[in-house]
Amino acid sequence: MVENKNQTDNNKVNKTQQNDMPKNTAKKKVVMKQFTIDMSSKNLMSKGILYILLGLLFLPLLVSLFTSNPDNEISISTLVKDIRDEKISSVKVAGDELRVTYSDSTEKVALKEEGQDLVSILNAANIDLAATDLEVKSVGLGQLLWELLLSFLPVILMIGVFLFIFKA
Repeated sequence: MVENKNQTDNNKVNKTQQNDMPKNTAKKKVVMKQFTIDMSSKNLMSKGILYILLGLLFLPLLVSLFTSNPDNEISISTLVKDIRDEKISSVKVAGDELRVTYSDSTEKVALKEEGQDLVSILNAANIDLAATDLEVKSVGLGQLLWELLLSFLPVILMIGVFLFIFKA
């Protein structure tokens, strides 16, 4: 019986020693992530189309950033005043845009309203039409299609992006 009691005492001591030891003595597993690139034609095609759509979505923004020059634009009243002061050598009318060439060869742009014509504006200001060279250009089909494409392209691209997202 004494032996039995000594064994239980030894078991208790062993258990307390085991409890005092850190539990995480086992080796930790190292998990390595692997980076792979799927070069299948299907994956490249879908991502390529996505990148092209995103690029085309921002195309009008990039075009407007690089082509608009606020120093290059003048108002109709400035145009009329400059024609009256004989600072302008020629005016080219292309749709709603008036491309103005000054005597010092600088070029500026004025925008008129859609229903207005430059002749009536100059007649209302009592300016002789012979005072400046007036040239009217017709808006070509290519320019009209390009303007329509730039107008509707963001909408079409957004619809395409939403369809691509919902499909995935």
